[in-house]
Amino acid sequence: MIRMIILRKITKIFLRREYLVIVLLRDEVIKAHRCILAQNSEVFQKMFEEIDMLEQNAEITISDASPESVRVMLEFFYTGEVKAISESNVDDLFAIAHKYKVEPLKYECEHFLSSKISKDWIGF
Repeated sequence: MIRMIILRKITKIFLRREYLVIVLLRDEVIKAHRCILAQNSEVFQKMFEEIDMLEQNAEITISDASPESVRVMLEFFYTGEVKAISESNVDDLFAIAHKYKVEPLKYECEHFLSSKISKDWIGF
């Protein structure tokens, strides 16, 4: 119950247009909240410690992951859920979760992959 209330509040933050961080991808821009990114990833936390805290619209460039995977990771930060994991994006999603040290998201990827394992798949 309490968890759901907190997640609803965080989701409302996500939907508001007051952002403090601009995430630059290959060909698109995503806006996010510095506190949400830092809370979910020690890599982002260390990155923000190096950025001037008075700078309102800090920019982060992520060029080594697909925009889809970055969006899924950010949605996970705000909602605690992974709705868009699939066989086509799980590898990239796992890689970005590993790079940014997002252990719960890595677990979700591992769980998804383990659910796809069958005797036919491994050759028995």
